[in-house]
Amino acid sequence: GGISLAETVRVDGSTDHRYALNLDFGWAQMWPLAHHHTLATLLDASMVIPIASELEFRSLNRGGGIGGLSGFVSSELFGRAVARLAVEYRHVIVDDLRIPLLNLIFVRTISGALFGGVSTLSSCDGYDGWFEREHWYGQVGYGLATRVQWFGVLPQLLRVDIAVPLGRRSGQTCL
Repeated sequence: GGISLAETVRVDGSTDHRYALNLDFGWAQMWPLAHHHTLATLLDASMVIPIASELEFRSLNRGGGIGGLSGFVSSELFGRAVARLAVEYRHVIVDDLRIPLLNLIFVRTISGALFGGVSTLSSCDGYDGWFEREHWYGQVGYGLATRVQWFGVLPQLLRVDIAVPLGRRSGQTCL
């Protein structure tokens, strides 16, 4: 959980500064199923509360993009409050590899992940609509990942996901 205070300060001489309080809660859990098979779950919720000013578009919580539903772009789903549930089945395809790429990068593991998630967003002007039927969005997808080591000592994870958005609607505008 977390609480943070944000301030948007104008540097052009304007005094139209913006203040917002952010409340966040999240729970992530890994569930080992078998050797090289894991179920990962995530439940999180966040809410932004304006303080002494109105919110701007940049202050809203995002429901899409990296860190949200990746089937939607980051400029597509916004709201004052967002809740998300995500589930991911991770499995190893090939392990214990020693594939050198120019003797600088060594591929160690190739794995995959089948994932899905749902999110509900309130409106941008208030907290109405949160958890109502027309404010739910979802995604399903699959990702391929590889674990590599640079120079044999720097571990890295590279992953490419393909996701399909569920519940995409047009005409939503925020602030």
